[in-house]
Amino acid sequence: MKIDALRINEISAATFDWYCRYLMAMDNADLPALLGFFHEDCALQINNHLPMHGHDSIGAAFTRYWEAIDTIEHELHNIYGNDERFCVEMLCHYTRKDGSQVTLPAAVFMDRSTDGRITWARSYIDATPVHDAFTRQYA
Repeated sequence: MKIDALRINEISAATFDWYCRYLMAMDNADLPALLGFFHEDCALQINNHLPMHGHDSIGAAFTRYWEAIDTIEHELHNIYGNDERFCVEMLCHYTRKDGSQVTLPAAVFMDRSTDGRITWARSYIDATPVHDAFTRQYA
């Protein structure tokens, strides 16, 4: 994870550490660890798709996501908000199954419960370059 140019406003060091651990679980394709960051009553929405609700639905989506890539690395640029609600601007560096690399800008909005788990996450990224490779590979 790259954070050289990161700007943060009002989130605590503990929340920043929490978010870094969340991204590491994603980068390591560690589904049990990743789902541990989500509240039981959670939702995840990607772009303009309908939200996914609950661990089963979100877990299945992440499993399909990881099947399309070899690696991902997040480069954080900005985190704005507070410990309960924040947004993150980043670059996502993907290595696809064919070995090619793609860097995509992304924005993520997170809402967390009082116990610090995700209740609602919205991710905005045009992952077409990644998914096109996945579609061609498995078509």
